[in-house]
Amino acid sequence: MVEAALPSRAGAITLGVILTFTVFRLWALASPPMPLSMDEAQYWLWSQDLAFGYYSKPPLLAWIIAATTAVCGEGEGCIRLSSPLFHAGTALLLFGIGQRLFDSHVGAWSAVTYIALPGVSVSSVVASTDAPLLFFWALALYALVRLRANPKTWLWILLGVALGFGALSKYAMLFFVLGLAVWAAVDRGARILLGSRGAGVAAVVALLIILPNILWNADHAFVSVTHVADNMALAQARFSLADMLDFVGAQAGILGPVLFIAFVGALVRWPPQFKPQLTLLICFCAPVLLLMTLQAFLSRAHANWAATAYIAAVPVVVAWCLSRNWASWLRVSWVLHMVAAVVITNY
Repeated sequence: MVEAALPSRAGAITLGVILTFTVFRLWALASPPMPLSMDEAQYWLWSQDLAFGYYSKPPLLAWIIAATTAVCGEGEGCIRLSSPLFHAGTALLLFGIGQRLFDSHVGAWSAVTYIALPGVSVSSVVASTDAPLLFFWALALYALVRLRANPKTWLWILLGVALGFGALSKYAMLFFVLGLAVWAAVDRGARILLGSRGAGVAAVVALLIILPNILWNADHAFVSVTHVADNMALAQARFSLADMLDFVGAQAGILGPVLFIAFVGALVRWPPQFKPQLTLLICFCAPVLLLMTLQAFLSRAHANWAATAYIAAVPVVVAWCLSRNWASWLRVSWVLHMVAAVVITNY
């Protein structure tokens, strides 16, 4: 699905980097494990009693844990097994996104940058809803990028599948719909594309996938929706500038300080030759970051609540740096992140 359009040597290096990080993380999971966190233990408990929904989250992670533990046992490493695999898949999709929007060089750098991000290193060694969410977000964005050039029915179906399973991973997938709305508002071609019959096909596919969870919620007083609202704690708004700044600082930690500065630079001054591509990508990262920053100011926001923004942010940063011949900054950042990955994975 994701074309290996790189020259063979560069393609082999990119795949080798992704494979190396993934094998290292799988090895770490097989080593003497850390005890499960409270959230991880809850997800494992859910996997013992499969359903179409649970108190605080949609059901996909519980289904995944049931599958991985059925294969290799109930140990902590098996409970967390899917996380590094999902992130590897996300990196491959980012290669496809960068290659199709820009060129193979951007695609390669996007893939190897993502796989080494500090936030990804943390997420790869725990069982969380973020790993499948980011994979399906990347799959949806990849389908959308391809639909811009060739709106075939199977790509609309793929978009619907990605949206549906993304929503079954975590309700934050609904931010993708916000990105679609913003993109349609600022781009005439997007309005034509999203107003076509194919978009209806994607919506129906997505709805059919998430319908069992909707019905489960309806049968349980929409407990998951209520939990999300309670977690946002907007009723206890405190308008804290300090909390907002803490949240912004945490985003710099997830993306890495060098890339975060480059991302801010890309938002301030876009390369004009990449305006259509960057417009698309920024529609799927800036609204999430702005909303979660506002949420942090009003009440509270955990650092990972804006994680979906970085699927689009990575190729934005890479394209911006390469357009200015600043590949050296990408290399410096990548080396720092590689060291951080070793430390995080062995912590």
